[in-house]
This record gives sequence, structure tokens and C-alpha cells, in this order.
Amino acid sequence: MEQRARTLIMLAPPTEVESVVKDIRQLAGSEISSVLPEICKEYNEKHCVAFAHEDKQVVISEYASVGENEYICPREGLIVKVDHMSHKVTDARPLEEDDDAEYVELADEVYKMAKESYPAAAVAVYNLEDKKVIVVSSDKISAKNFYTGSLRNVYIVANGAVSGSMVGVIHFYEGGNVQGEVDKTMPETPAPTPTEVVRAIRRFEETSISTVGSALTDINENQFKALRRALPITRQTIDWPKIAHDHVATQLGSMAM
Repeated sequence: MEQRARTLIMLAPPTEVESVVKDIRQLAGSEISSVLPEICKEYNEKHCVAFAHEDKQVVISEYASVGENEYICPREGLIVKVDHMSHKVTDARPLEEDDDAEYVELADEVYKMAKESYPAAAVAVYNLEDKKVIVVSSDKISAKNFYTGSLRNVYIVANGAVSGSMVGVIHFYEGGNVQGEVDKTMPETPAPTPTEVVRAIRRFEETSISTVGSALTDINENQFKALRRALPITRQTIDWPKIAHDHVATQLGSMAM
């Protein structure tokens, strides 16, 4: 039962994991309750889920973990303790400021890029012992068109180079249940300075957009159409090129508030 629950939760669509967990609890009862927090933690870290805290968004990821359910949030200057089941921050305390000049410069460059490209996304830059890690996390809910989506980008900066990945997930649920995932890998690219790191990331993301758009179009024109019809109940077409080409940010990157 535990393995089945883990499989279902790890496959939960963007923004819908809490509903999946609720259904599993109703079906399995107390038999499964004790392992759900750990499975939810695994899901949240893998998908770099962002939790709301006051007027901020804090990214939950393996790179940020500093203790039992505790995570550093460098941009917000906090260490937060979270409840992985409810997606709530239960405690917060100040994080000591990092004065590593190279890290500070990289973080500034990344946050400027994010403000332009992902204005509503949660973004974090971590200064780890042997590398620096950049995480971009964003969700999109469009109830009237029956879909949810997420975007998570993770980049590793080490030894004068940057590498990483862009993962987009979209879920359609009008009269069917289709979930698609697009995963693009950024090969190790020389980038000895923070400015060059950001420039390399921009180039990678720009060249990846067309692939993301093609994949989403295939889901709409083939998989989803086979289940029901091209138009949702609202009779509004889903504009896949726009979703893909708005720098992935304004569609998959704008969070519904």
C-alpha cells in the first residue's frame, strides 16, 4: 500500500498534490497516514514546490534543506520550518547573510533575470560547499480551460561552468486526464563569471521554448483530442504557441493568486 501511495503522490499534477493526498487518506485510512508526510516531503523537494509565507514565496528543494523540515531561503533571508502536508510555513527565523562576493554577484544577476522573465515565479540561489545552485519554480492554474501547469528550472554552477534542466508539466482534466512533461537538459557550458552564467541560461531557455511548444501542441492535437475534443467547454481554444513563447513565464510562470 505504501508503494502504491508513493507512486500516486509522486505523479500528482501541478498544484493538485493536496487533493491526491486527501483521496488516498480517505481510501486507505490510518494504514497509510504515518508515511504520508515523508512522501509529501519527497514530492515537494523533487518538484521544488513554492510555499507562501506572508508576502513571499519560499522554494522547497533538496538544495535548501538544513534540518528536519527546515529550509534556507536566501532571497528572503530566512530559515523556515514547514508542514509538507499542508504546504504551510510553521516557523521562520533570520538567516545569516552570505558575504561571498561571487555568490552575491551571481544572485543579483539571477534575480534581475527572473524579474524580467519570471516575474511571478519563486527563485532561489544557493551557495553550497562545492557549487552554486539556481532554482526557478512556478505554477499556473487555468480553471476555465481545465488545465494546470508548472515550470521548474534547476542550474548547477561549478568549476567555471553551468549545467541544468528545464522541466515543464501540464495537466488537462476536461472530460479526461492527460498529463504531459517536457524535460530539456542544458549541457555543461563554460561560464566563468556570473554575467556569463546568466547569458548561458538565457540562451538555453530561448532555444528550448520551441521544443516545449511543439510538445504541448502534440498533447493538444493528438492525445487530448483523442479523449474528447479540440475545444474546451468554454469554446475558447488553448493557445499553445502563446503558452510556449511567452518566455514560458507569463503562462506557465504566472501563479494564480
